[in-house]
Amino acid sequence: MSKGFAGTFLIVMMATGVSFEATLPAQETVNTISIQSRDKSVRQALEEISRKAAVGFIFEDALIEDKTVTCDIRHATVLDILEKILTQTGIGFRQIQDGRFVLYSASSPEQRCTITGRVTDAKTGEPLYYANVFLHNTTLGAATDRQGRFIIENVPTNLGNYELVVRMVGYRLVTEKIKIQPEGENVFYFALEQEPIEAPVLTVTAEFLKEWKKNLKKFETLFLGTSSNARRSTLVNPEVLDFAFNEEKQTFYATNAKPLELQNRALGYTIHVDLVDFRFVEYKQGLYNIYKAHFEPLKPKNERESDRWRKNRLKAYHGSPRHFFTSLMADSLEQEGFTMYCRRLKDSNVTMEKGRPEDVLYLGHQPYEDLLVFNGDLCIVYEKEGLPAEYRTQKAMKNETSSSNRLLNRLKLQHPNVFQDNDVWVLTGTGIRSQKGQISKLKLNKNGVIVNASGHVYDPYAMSMLGYWAWERFADELPLDYKPGT
Repeated sequence: MSKGFAGTFLIVMMATGVSFEATLPAQETVNTISIQSRDKSVRQALEEISRKAAVGFIFEDALIEDKTVTCDIRHATVLDILEKILTQTGIGFRQIQDGRFVLYSASSPEQRCTITGRVTDAKTGEPLYYANVFLHNTTLGAATDRQGRFIIENVPTNLGNYELVVRMVGYRLVTEKIKIQPEGENVFYFALEQEPIEAPVLTVTAEFLKEWKKNLKKFETLFLGTSSNARRSTLVNPEVLDFAFNEEKQTFYATNAKPLELQNRALGYTIHVDLVDFRFVEYKQGLYNIYKAHFEPLKPKNERESDRWRKNRLKAYHGSPRHFFTSLMADSLEQEGFTMYCRRLKDSNVTMEKGRPEDVLYLGHQPYEDLLVFNGDLCIVYEKEGLPAEYRTQKAMKNETSSSNRLLNRLKLQHPNVFQDNDVWVLTGTGIRSQKGQISKLKLNKNGVIVNASGHVYDPYAMSMLGYWAWERFADELPLDYKPGT
């Protein structure tokens, strides 16, 4: 624990907005304390720990209501004491950057809720039948009935924010960012504006068809990727796609007149996708891909296929951005196989410093949310899996430059335990690559981004991913409501 405690402790009841302080003489934080209680309330136990160890707690008042603890612990650290007394009550905890502890429910079953609403025509007010309403990047959705009503059941509340999407042929796609109310009403109304489909008059020539097929191949590589999962993914209706190339901007565009249907036989999903903004800037080698997607689990042919999908999904999850953020929030990076480095430019020299969760996470608005903030770059190394053959053989692996080699040599000197001589490391425009570990880089496009304990990033466009995570594409994606092992 850090020293130099200012002399106060603070307990905040987040549900009621009430807080109270008690002033202590200025002192250094106590390393070990003792606590004895018999049927003492959790609140009283936390107050005693605060007085003796000069630490603070943040929690919802309802979390500790009517809960008691019995213990006799002598000369133990605060972490040990909390571990022993809070496990009796089903309360979890984690320490944040300023030294305080955030308490949360660790034993209650996952809360789920229902989303309802109605979809109508904006001009006539008539109900729209069979409009698709779904939560973006999930398996959760429903179609409207003849009265335009929809019901989406079993929606997990622990994922925080969602994006509700309404789609119907002949109408403009509508999206709305929503925050689930676990104990309140989640009712939404949509009035869709008509958007007549005007089929362009095209003269399909052999040359046009040849160019379209060439662009389709390019799109499949950019959108689906080149992994083993991509090879087992198929575009069911590629004819809905149209392509364009802007010579001046050196940018490749893709649009779809109707929802694009993708069948991923590697992970066991059919996915319906609307491309909102798909463009590839050639000179930057940068892909900008904003889409709305709804996942539907495929029905396995037999138990063997079901088991294969379960294993493939778990493999896709391991080492993924969601796996990293979940581990970061739970302070379990090392156990899960991740190492995080803060990469900064100091006096014209690049340095990489091993980071901790408290270096980049700040308390969010909810107990299960944190604000991710950092300067420069984050370099993330995942060492529990090696690099796929498809990744190792890419041309970029051999794209070494003298400046890259000089930087790599400095990094090896600074971190010999990370950059081993028996590894093959290459620095490229997309980040650091290793023949043995998966290495990715994060850059923030905004001042910060909210993430929650389930690894859900509320605004994925607030940051850019480079390296291994940039190589993985849509064929390696899992729905937000996926649970590891299912």
